[in-house]
Amino acid sequence: MEKIRQAFLSSNSSIDFIEYCSCPYIILPCSQDTQTSELDCYIDVFYIKKGVAELMFNAPPSIKLSPGEFIFLNRKCSDCFFLTGGQDTEILQTRVVPRGLYKDLIVYYGCYNSLYVLDSGHIDVIPVASEMISLLLKLQKTKSEAILSLEVPISLFFIHIYLNKVANSSLPFNNTGHQFFKLILEMIKSPDYPWRVKDMAKEYNMNPNSFISEFKKISGFTPCNFFEKNKTEQRTTVTGEYGYSRSSNCPPVWL
Repeated sequence: MEKIRQAFLSSNSSIDFIEYCSCPYIILPCSQDTQTSELDCYIDVFYIKKGVAELMFNAPPSIKLSPGEFIFLNRKCSDCFFLTGGQDTEILQTRVVPRGLYKDLIVYYGCYNSLYVLDSGHIDVIPVASEMISLLLKLQKTKSEAILSLEVPISLFFIHIYLNKVANSSLPFNNTGHQFFKLILEMIKSPDYPWRVKDMAKEYNMNPNSFISEFKKISGFTPCNFFEKNKTEQRTTVTGEYGYSRSSNCPPVWL
């Protein structure tokens, strides 16, 4: 049973740490050597617990953040991140480490969106997110292995918030989403497969023009543009640990 539990924890998203960070918190662009090897895949979540913070990301202007607001940072080597606050400002930082399909999604969508601010306007999400990070802080203090297993759903909660924003739509985590989502995920995982619009449209009983139009509504790109962008980004930024081992001769899994 213990081996099964350990296998479950190691195959799921996890929390690397949670701690109070001191201001100013500064991240500078990586060295040339680090840029070549790329960074590990993770999301830093900053929670403004008390006081007012100010964030400048890559270039002016800066933005002010109020208590209860969150910053999600999927850092890239070229990013420049400055987070400052007053003497009474308290900021919690936690690092979420995705695995499996979630990691694939974050690697892909993170190529275009490094930063997301969850501001006070999201009245449906902010209270829950605040409770989640408070619970996470209590769990880290307890250090009970049975309790720490609760980190998995908490980490997935924050991953969902980030992905739902940067993917520009709600992802079908309960199989209730659009029929094209499984196809899009398959295209992300298989950038070298010879995807053809005519064949894909046929699988969905659509003519090519209707298929292209519907695909663009969901992804924001035509199938060809999506395919080329995904292929280019994975060749230039997703290497080594983040590469996909699936053979280009392996057929896709259709719906």
